[in-house]
Amino acid sequence: MKKLLALVFLLILSCDAIAHAVFNFNGANSKLNAANNPMIILPGDSNYARIPTSFLIPGYQVVNWGENALNSRNLTTGLMSVIWTKVPAVCVPMIGTNDAYGYGHLPEIQPDYSKLNIGAMIYILKGRCGRVILLSPLPTRDRVNVTPWVNASQAAAADMNVQFVMLTEAMFPPSSFADDVHLNAAGYATLQQAIIDAINTPV
Repeated sequence: MKKLLALVFLLILSCDAIAHAVFNFNGANSKLNAANNPMIILPGDSNYARIPTSFLIPGYQVVNWGENALNSRNLTTGLMSVIWTKVPAVCVPMIGTNDAYGYGHLPEIQPDYSKLNIGAMIYILKGRCGRVILLSPLPTRDRVNVTPWVNASQAAAADMNVQFVMLTEAMFPPSSFADDVHLNAAGYATLQQAIIDAINTPV
């Protein structure tokens, strides 16, 4: 019976790994080790993973830690496995879209738990980064209501006393998206400028 239960447990874990992304901490470590200071780290989901090579932040080496399909739990859990060999100047996480907009367009993580995950993520990042700037989840092209998750993100930033940037529909209209949730070239240009502006904002 114990062997059967153990087998069922392993099958559940396997299905979860297939259904959800796992933060690639080995990849994160290799990118961190290869980067030169000062660097800006971008931990987040597929909108970071798809960043084009033209996405540059003047004065920084951009280190992309974007992973497809990540939710806030995946990212927070994975960050604990990163071996921090360097101290990034700035970390700009953007997470929460997949909390609100999961498989079948159903929420994967409710806003209250999303807030807890994001708060824990910020705590980990603050221990290593010179500065943490949290971006809200992006609006979505088909107008799935991400407002509760945006509010959760903003509340986590306030609790952890870090800079917060609201990414609004005025900044990212439907023409900024390549599909329901992913940015196109125009959207990335807007995101790039939003990060530059945030870095240049006195805190």
